[in-house]
Amino acid sequence: SQIAPTVVDDWGGYPSWKEHFDFVAEALGKTAAAEQVWDGYNQRIQALKTALGDTYQNQEISVVRICCNALASDVENSFSGMILADAGLRRPPSQGKANGGLVFFSEELLTELDGDIMFVILDEDEDSEQLFEQLQRKPLWNQLNAVQQERVYVVNLATWRGGNPLAADAVIDDLF
Repeated sequence: SQIAPTVVDDWGGYPSWKEHFDFVAEALGKTAAAEQVWDGYNQRIQALKTALGDTYQNQEISVVRICCNALASDVENSFSGMILADAGLRRPPSQGKANGGLVFFSEELLTELDGDIMFVILDEDEDSEQLFEQLQRKPLWNQLNAVQQERVYVVNLATWRGGNPLAADAVIDDLF
């Protein structure tokens, strides 16, 4: 504090990404710029809602993460989950809110990760890619609705777990 002003943020993880951005903006004296960022975000969300119309109103959007040599889901209160909620997109019941925004699933519960559309986030390591390849060869994988409808999309880890407005903009691009 003798060198420069110091502030401490009570970072609550990815579920608090919006509050964290506002905190940093306030600490830097950039609240007006932050309001412009949020205006842009809200405009993009509204444009996405308009573009989607009622097409996905009754569909469940699943977000699966393969990390830590396990299956997980970025749930409703995760970074990407909050963007999906802002866009009015529904999630499967198993992907509701959870502490930290991430829930792990055993392979036996793979069907709970199913949705009409599935976005898959792979950690950027060889183990995650291998686990995903193995998973795709399992009979249970082929029973999933999203798989049968060929609506499984691998998305970028840094984007879908970015935790900031720039990454949110890229997630919205993917959703378009």
